[in-house]
Amino acid sequence: MNCSTQQINLPDFKISSGETLVEPKATFTIYGDFTISKPCALIFHGFSSSSELHSWWEKFNFSEMVRHFNIICINSLSSSHGTTGPESMNPKTQKPYFDTFPEVTIQDTVDFAMHTLMHLEINHLDLVLGCSLGGMQALDMYLRYPEIAKKYISVAGVPVPYMTKLTNLAQAMLIDNARHSGSKEELESALGFSRFFFRLSCTNEKALTFLEQKCQIDKSFSSSLLDYFIQDNKRFQKEFSPYSNSIILKMIANFKLDIREPDVKFKSELTIVSIADDIFTPEENVKLTYENLLKQKHNVAYRHFMTDFGHEAWIVDGKRFYEFIKSDLYS
Repeated sequence: MNCSTQQINLPDFKISSGETLVEPKATFTIYGDFTISKPCALIFHGFSSSSELHSWWEKFNFSEMVRHFNIICINSLSSSHGTTGPESMNPKTQKPYFDTFPEVTIQDTVDFAMHTLMHLEINHLDLVLGCSLGGMQALDMYLRYPEIAKKYISVAGVPVPYMTKLTNLAQAMLIDNARHSGSKEELESALGFSRFFFRLSCTNEKALTFLEQKCQIDKSFSSSLLDYFIQDNKRFQKEFSPYSNSIILKMIANFKLDIREPDVKFKSELTIVSIADDIFTPEENVKLTYENLLKQKHNVAYRHFMTDFGHEAWIVDGKRFYEFIKSDLYS
């Protein structure tokens, strides 16, 4: 698979709060060669994953997708994987931003992706795809930048219900309170609890039962369901910044849409997808967004993925999800 991960410095970038990030860095992974004539796709990654899609989306038939598209995935603004975020050096102080990094919105991350694409002189895409947090960005990009792509696919990427919103904000508050205490141990502990609660909000009883059975059959996988989550927390604490985690939790909680009648000169297509037994972004919320888009005369289609694995099915049930979505990818 021909891929390369790169980091570039960008011109100053102003976010929605009015603050300006000086010469932010964008880290991205390219699959294929954008100098060769071939359909091009942008994929938005999920909450804690990186632009190196092949390293975490292995159950999705990514190699087949690469044969059809040149693909770019850009690490989100404020994430922990190379793009400017809380762990980055603040050029003004020559120290890491940490808790001085400004709050960022979904709209900011989409604007930053556009900022990166324009700098790379990628002016047109055939496909924009995102799931979960990535789906929110794909949907926002469709609404605000309909000219950049022919087709947009947003999977489980609509504004979240109040239960998810409040749970996310409570997790962020836990991290922020630990941050102000000045104790590294408290901050790491808060991040671990947040990861645990977030994973639970993205799963369901069927998926947990499946995991428990897997633990019983294969002790090399994990000794118990609780141990599985404890080990996952430890991995996450090593790989992800608590500051980034808090920002992204609030970003998801505060995501809103401004749905207006589309500009008739743009013929972009949108497909929005719900997932069965999804507690995080329930089917009824996705359907409501679809209906609101239809009322405003958008060229939108709705699909529903049947699975036992809830919100995370696009990852954990990736093989079946690919078979479900591939007609939309290549049509």
